[in-house]
Amino acid sequence: MPKTIECRLREQEEKAMIKELFTCKEVAARYNVSEDTVWRWVRTKKLPAVKIGSRNYRVRLEDLIAFEESQ
Repeated sequence: MPKTIECRLREQEEKAMIKELFTCKEVAARYNVSEDTVWRWVRTKKLPAVKIGSRNYRVRLEDLIAFEESQ
């Protein structure tokens, strides 16, 4: 069955959004800190994170920018 235009647009939006999400490992590499440090920032709400699935978190680009400006 062919995909509808709305379905294709939604997929494109999701792909674009994923490009703006970073794993804790990627954030740790960006700031040259351990993943444990990033998890501590997330737990203490210093760095907001979005829950993806049951055990996965991602950090949005806009939250990283705000975090950098607050430092």
